[in-house]
Amino acid sequence: MKKIILTLLLCLPCLLFAKPPKLSSKTVQLKKLNRQIKQLQQSIAQAKDKRSTVYQELKQTDLRIAKYSTDLRQINQELKQEKNTLAKLQQQARLQQISLAQHTQLLSKQVRSAYMLGQFQPLKIILNQENPNRLSRLLTYYAYINKARVSIIQKINTTLGDLLTSKQAILQHTEQLQHLQNQQAKQRTELSQEQRYRQRVIKQLDATIQTKAQRLANTKQNKANLEKLIQQLKARSPFLQAVLPLRQMRGKLPWPTLGKITHWFGSAINNTQLKYNGIFIKAAQDKPIRSIYPGKVVFANWLRGFGLLMIVEHGQGMMSLYAHNHALYKKRGDIVDSGDLLATVGHSGSDQNNGLYFELRRNGKPINPIPWLRSRT
Repeated sequence: MKKIILTLLLCLPCLLFAKPPKLSSKTVQLKKLNRQIKQLQQSIAQAKDKRSTVYQELKQTDLRIAKYSTDLRQINQELKQEKNTLAKLQQQARLQQISLAQHTQLLSKQVRSAYMLGQFQPLKIILNQENPNRLSRLLTYYAYINKARVSIIQKINTTLGDLLTSKQAILQHTEQLQHLQNQQAKQRTELSQEQRYRQRVIKQLDATIQTKAQRLANTKQNKANLEKLIQQLKARSPFLQAVLPLRQMRGKLPWPTLGKITHWFGSAINNTQLKYNGIFIKAAQDKPIRSIYPGKVVFANWLRGFGLLMIVEHGQGMMSLYAHNHALYKKRGDIVDSGDLLATVGHSGSDQNNGLYFELRRNGKPINPIPWLRSRT
């Protein structure tokens, strides 16, 4: 027994300082894979955060561009009015100058006539004891000429005053016109800067959405956002109208804007299983977008994936949607008529070409808008 105990005591240090058995290769691979998964999850989370930030930048940029475009449109309208006013004032001044010249010429004739009658001055006629009838007639002529002369002088003075007022108004409106032109140039510069910044933001956004799977997930999220918005709008009180219901206007509605249809209802989105719920009409930037039917604006704001979006409710569950606008000219709650200007063509919220994405919905469900619109032939 003592030998056994002694042997164990001698072996104990070896047992205490022996190396642990090596982990299996599968266990090492599993730990490595877990680290890679964790890193990938962190990378995905960072990419999502970055994409969310870039979308916010895109939203703010699109909104600023829309504001500059709206302000620029207002300035251009004021410029047009000022130019018309200035043209009228200049025409008025020209007419006043012509009138002044005519009155001056008449006064000159009156002076010459008075000079010719100088030999028949009233005092001289009376002292010469002319024939009473002739005397009365000459005095009447003299009084008429004198009265006409006073009238012409008064008209000249009035015309001179009007001409001075017109010139002052012309100067004032010319200064206002110059101010508006300076504002216009400033707005155009700021708009151009915002558009260049927007292009950089879009490139950043593209860098965060690289794979087809990421783009598909992003598109799904965009469509989900729109569907959620539509359901929220449906829950509100319906818009009541006293005109012919839109449901009876199949094949009679005007086109919201004119251009080439590049994406049709039901076609695939970027070669995925997702389908377009409307049509995309390619058109030049700032081309007008008009309401297809009377209704009430229930949404006019920026929505991810659709940019500056306007939704008009037409009653009986019918809605029309106008997306990717450059600027909005109606606000939520506005009542619009068929043909009213709603917005202008752009590419807000997207990196695609300028154009209008248009949807028609019935009870919240998308329907093909083509059969509802007039034949383009």
